[in-house]
Amino acid sequence: LTLPADPGAPRFDADGPYAVLHLFPGGLRSHLKQWPLARWAEVARGLLDRGLCVLLSGAPADAAGNEELLRAVGSPRVRNLAGCTLTDTARALAGARVVVSVNTGVMHMAAAG
Repeated sequence: LTLPADPGAPRFDADGPYAVLHLFPGGLRSHLKQWPLARWAEVARGLLDRGLCVLLSGAPADAAGNEELLRAVGSPRVRNLAGCTLTDTARALAGARVVVSVNTGVMHMAAAG
């Protein structure tokens, strides 16, 4: 997946290689696909320990949940991208070393890249 450079796109501010985590599914019965926050925190810490920055993707409605994870992990190398455009999310996925996602469209985008 190659997207043209967009000078107006947000900077991901990743200090080196990064991972993208997508915590929240959408749609009917989405709660059945969610992991507990503590498990996401374990994943994020493991990625940080391996030298990766962690970007949290999501819809605007996911921003507060992502902030909860930011507080739980407590690292400035974790950034909240919730609310980015779909194009910006695709850019973040394309540059990621690893993507961990619940079963949702973002997972399919990452697999297609």
